[in-house]
Amino acid sequence: MRILSVPHTYGLTNPVSGGQNRFSHLVAELKRHGYEIVVLEPFSVVRIEDSQFARVYAFNDYKLFGKSLPILRDFNLTFFATVRRILRREELDLVEATHPSGMMALMLLIGREIPLVYSAHNVEAEFAAETYAEGHNSTWLERSFVPWYTALIERVVCKRVADHIIVCSARDRDELARRYGVNPAKITVVPSGGPLLEPTTSDARESAKRALNISPAKIVILFHGLHSLHPNAQAVDLITTFIAPALVNSNPEAQFLIAGAGMPEFADANVRSIGFVSDLRLALRAADIAIVPLVSGAGVKLKMLDYLAAGLPVVATEKGVQGIDARNREEALIVRSVDDEFIRSLVSLLEHRGERERIGSNARQLAKAKHDWGKIGDHLARLYDRLGKRSVTTTVLEETR
Repeated sequence: MRILSVPHTYGLTNPVSGGQNRFSHLVAELKRHGYEIVVLEPFSVVRIEDSQFARVYAFNDYKLFGKSLPILRDFNLTFFATVRRILRREELDLVEATHPSGMMALMLLIGREIPLVYSAHNVEAEFAAETYAEGHNSTWLERSFVPWYTALIERVVCKRVADHIIVCSARDRDELARRYGVNPAKITVVPSGGPLLEPTTSDARESAKRALNISPAKIVILFHGLHSLHPNAQAVDLITTFIAPALVNSNPEAQFLIAGAGMPEFADANVRSIGFVSDLRLALRAADIAIVPLVSGAGVKLKMLDYLAAGLPVVATEKGVQGIDARNREEALIVRSVDDEFIRSLVSLLEHRGERERIGSNARQLAKAKHDWGKIGDHLARLYDRLGKRSVTTTVLEETR
């Protein structure tokens, strides 16, 4: 079976965000199941190594005042032309897109013979509202137009364009069904995953800390994310102005470690930010605790899944754990917001190693049961086997005999 996969603002390899991480893993899983993958991505994100995983076609998104406008793909002539070229060269069995922008153009070009799947990484209307409407770096046009237009095209795609919809969580399934009046039977939950690491030994943790120039005597508290996303930038501000200062005198053994693409590099008191790390596993092995102090942001947070899969005890807000079946005081410590309760929960983990080990072990078991990329790939492959053009054609032929 041959699938055309269309990401939004990121490419196939070298993931720097949660959405790209999910996209890359799902493509790899489909390839593992024997699918032929064709990827259509913007020229700006094409990497040489992409060709190891898929046949890659590229186009240019429109730009205005130096900013890319992927939201206008339904009107992008180079997008149209590239899709036409793909259709001439490739015999496709299914098309998936990770964002509603461009899906109406895809439907016009491919017709109804090839199943079209909206593989949603978020409820995009929510994500756009929180990213642009609340983003301090957004222009007035982005704050007013992008959330409105995203909600409009997502409604049209969910109700009229997509043959099937994939979401990351039951919460997103219910929200799409509620917002747009979509039959829940048209929506399938395909969770995101994390890299299942072997339990970290004391020696391995000390070695990872030394590699990051951190004293093995410190208890490392990790947060990572793409800094250009407003919720992550908010979280860093909360760490540096509220969480870390609250512990600097009472818990001198605590060392906060911040990492991620675009993160400013600095060291101040008990906080160290190291910027982008090419291998996140080093930071995960060095960490004793993880925190997800998010007060905004739509969808499932893949950083939370990274921490669960690494067996780290996590203190998270309700927003940070949204869409994940973690139970308070079992697989994580979950609080309403970043307040005194967040600090108390974090101090309890700092001061009780046994609780860190218990909750971390539970977290890893949850990740292994529900968020293993291999199991997720098996689930997605079964769904696409059923939805794909050849499968549908075979079924129709059998029914007409």
